[in-house]
Amino acid sequence: MKNTRFSALPTLRKLRNERGDAGFSLIELMVAIAVFAIVGAATLALFTRHAPLFTSQQNQSGLTLNLRSAMAQIEMDGVNAGSGYYQATDIPDWPIGITIKNNVAGAGTDCHTAATYTFGANCFDQLNIITMDQTATPSHPSGNNTGTINTDTSTGVAYLIPIGATTATQLATFFKSGNEVLFLHQVSSGNLMTTVVLNADSTVSGSAVKLTFTGTSASTPGVNATDPLWISDNSDSTVLTGAFSPPPANDYALKVNAVRYVVDYTTDPTNPTLTRQAGSGPVDVLATQIVGFKIGASTRSSATTGNIDTNYSFDNTTYNSDWSQIRAIRVSLIGRTTPNTDAMNKFRNSLDSGPYRLEGASVTINPRNMTMGDK
Repeated sequence: MKNTRFSALPTLRKLRNERGDAGFSLIELMVAIAVFAIVGAATLALFTRHAPLFTSQQNQSGLTLNLRSAMAQIEMDGVNAGSGYYQATDIPDWPIGITIKNNVAGAGTDCHTAATYTFGANCFDQLNIITMDQTATPSHPSGNNTGTINTDTSTGVAYLIPIGATTATQLATFFKSGNEVLFLHQVSSGNLMTTVVLNADSTVSGSAVKLTFTGTSASTPGVNATDPLWISDNSDSTVLTGAFSPPPANDYALKVNAVRYVVDYTTDPTNPTLTRQAGSGPVDVLATQIVGFKIGASTRSSATTGNIDTNYSFDNTTYNSDWSQIRAIRVSLIGRTTPNTDAMNKFRNSLDSGPYRLEGASVTINPRNMTMGDK
C-alpha cells in the first residue's frame, strides 16, 4: 500500500510554481499610476479654479456687511438730526439738522482714473448731521462780561452768561479751540442765528466766559465764510443775524455737536475709506474700498406753501445750499472688493472694467425733527 501522505507534495509544489507570487505586473502598475495622475491633476485644477471663487465670495460678503453697517450708522444719526436744542427755545420751525456738500463732476468728465482704478473728489459728497451737545450747559450771550450790552459777532468776541447754578468756571470747560458755537436770537417773526468757530480755549472773565473767534461778516450780518459745517457760510439762509440780546432776553448760545461723514481718498488712493467723526472726537473708519458716496436732498420748495419736492437733488446749488429747506435725504454708497492683482483672473466689472466686484446700497432718511414746523 502506497503512502499517500507524501505523494501529494510534488503536485502542490508544481501548482505553486505555475501561479507565481501574487501582485501587479509592471505594466499594470504603470497604468494605475497614470490613472491616478490624471485624476489628481484634474482634482487639483478644479480646486485651483474654485479657490479664487471662494475668496471672491468671501470678499463680496464682507463688502456687503460693511455697506450695511455703514448705512445703519448713517441712518441712526440721520433720523436724530436737529436734536438737542435747549428746551426753553421754541424753534420747531427751522431746526438745523443736515448740511450737505455735493461734489459734482462737470459735463463730459469722470470722477475716477481708469488706468489706476483710483477715485477722486467728485465721486464723494460730505454729510454733516447737526445736533447740539447736550452735555454743555446752555448760556446767554452778551457783548460784555456783565450781561448788559448786545453781542455783535462781527467783532470776534462774545461773552457767555451762565444760567442757574452753573458757574463761569464750569461753563468754560465746555468751550475749547475748534468748537463751533450756535447763537440763537428769538424774534416775534421767527428765530435768527449764526455760528462761530472758536480759535482759542474760552476763559473766565468776571462772572462770565469769554469767547474769541474769527468775526462774522459785518456787511452781511451773521455770515461766516469759514464755517466748516456750512450752517452760516452763505447769505441764502433767511435766518442769519450777527446781533444777539443780553439777558433777560431769551437768546442762547449752544455748543454744536456735529457728526461728519467724509470719504478719505488721499491717505491711501488705492483704498478710499468712509469715516465718521462726532464733534472733535476721533475719526472712525466705517467702511473701506468705497468708490462712491453721494447725498441727495428732498427740499421744501416754499416756506409758505410747504410743498415738498420729492425729486432728490444731488447738487446743492439747486436749493442754494439752504439747509432750512431740507426735509429728507437719500444716501447712496458704492463699495468694491479689493482690486485683484492676479493676472490669471479675467473678471472685469461692467461699470468701469475694474478687476473687482461692486456693491451698492441706498437708504432714504426722514429726520423727524426737521418736519415739525411743516403745515
